[in-house]
Amino acid sequence: MELYGYSEEGGMTEQDTVPEYRAVSGRYMDQYNRMLQIDDPELGFVNTYRFRYSVRILEDLAQKTDMQNIRDDDIIQILRKHLKVDVFRFCFSPVEINGILDNIRNRLMEKIRQNVQSKELSEDNNQQERNLKLINGFYWTRNPESKENVAYCPGCVQEIECWPSIMPKR
Repeated sequence: MELYGYSEEGGMTEQDTVPEYRAVSGRYMDQYNRMLQIDDPELGFVNTYRFRYSVRILEDLAQKTDMQNIRDDDIIQILRKHLKVDVFRFCFSPVEINGILDNIRNRLMEKIRQNVQSKELSEDNNQQERNLKLINGFYWTRNPESKENVAYCPGCVQEIECWPSIMPKR
């Protein structure tokens, strides 16, 4: 999603919700450059905008130095209908975009970390499975540190004590 943005190209529809981490703070302005003042804490979300843009476009926006303005007619119509206000554009600092990019990077790094851990765990489990031998109804392997035989219960694959009656003969 992040590469193409929350758009049709990225597999999204206009009805899909853009995640909160893609929001910037700013103010809606009318055509005379007057700010929409929202003091009600329950309506604080009105002073934010969630960007659907791709990472590339967000990176370009983050490079700007002047205040930026966007016009989202759908949101403007919602504000007109429900708040009875006539706004023209949303104004925000491009510095705000860096927060979105940081969140995207952090989420990506977390997914990579989880995938690497999952792969390592899977490879470790595969290696352990290859080293296990089924003898007398139990899985056996050698503990690399103590060099002792270790038995695992086949039902729960938990280590059990080595009883002499089930220990494999050397």
